[in-house]
Amino acid sequence: KQELEFDIKVLKKQLEYSGFRDFLFEKRFVVPIKNNQNILISYTSQYGIKKNYLCSPIYIEYSKRDNQMRIIAINKENKVQCFVLERINAVSLLNDKYNEEMVESIYKQYRENNEKEIVIEFNEEKNTADRILTEFSCYKKRCVKYLEKNYHMTLYYDKDDSQELVIRLLGYGTSIKILSDTGNVLNNVISRLERQLEMFN
Repeated sequence: KQELEFDIKVLKKQLEYSGFRDFLFEKRFVVPIKNNQNILISYTSQYGIKKNYLCSPIYIEYSKRDNQMRIIAINKENKVQCFVLERINAVSLLNDKYNEEMVESIYKQYRENNEKEIVIEFNEEKNTADRILTEFSCYKKRCVKYLEKNYHMTLYYDKDDSQELVIRLLGYGTSIKILSDTGNVLNNVISRLERQLEMFN
């Protein structure tokens, strides 16, 4: 089992050297993260529903895949919640502070429960190696080359991204082979292929 590296103190230190120097951004998000300060977020969901959330902001992440910046926080039910920056309407800083050790424990457990890994085998035929390494450049991964032209790639993904990963991998057809999976991507790939075969029978 892979050990997950997570340290809120390190994340906060990284914020000090990040490129986020916008005053309002820093006041609303960077400052409360560095000071363990709770905030109240007014947020509009992807379905247009507006709601207020009392939460403890942990860190800020940027996704290359969808070109979005997100605020990761622990809500009042002690669950991890993700807020897309462009959907945040307003932020109020509260006077009370959160327990850093408790927040770290909750998030670490969340990562352990949600991060899955899939092992894929491929070679350099049809330029597969370049294509797949480029397409999955924004994923956490480990790739080993063996027998000159063959590769084993261990790809780490959030279980919420399973469907996206299924679609991406199906695009490579017989050029890749899935060796193992701790999530449900492999099962979903098999199910889709079986349904396609039934259509032609």
